[in-house]
Amino acid sequence: MSGTLTEFNKLVNAEDYLKFFELPYDVQFVNVNRLHILQKFSSFMKAIDAESPDLNEAEKLERYKAALQQAYDTFTTSSPLDEKLFKVFKDKNQMWSCYPILVRINIFHHSQQSRRGGFATVLRFAQ
Repeated sequence: MSGTLTEFNKLVNAEDYLKFFELPYDVQFVNVNRLHILQKFSSFMKAIDAESPDLNEAEKLERYKAALQQAYDTFTTSSPLDEKLFKVFKDKNQMWSCYPILVRINIFHHSQQSRRGGFATVLRFAQ
């Protein structure tokens, strides 16, 4: 790695970061996990900056390189849902906690109108 912190700060996409640090990567894997890798990398960088504010440029870039490799590796063994990096994943359990109640209400409402309608509606709702 021969880049500078100034060059690093100009990078914007996952492939650019991986190339900058000369890390091997699978293009298809990055295409699928791009946002998750970058979000995890960002959280690792923030931790590095907070824990070691006095690092020189070379040390900081070495730590960032290790952090990017760790972020990439995280999603080779874990799913984005397991990591819960984004709000949509964090709130998923709260969103679905009312699902059984809504299904029961839906069944009751439609069973009053027609016996077949309640079952068909539940199937559409569950999709």
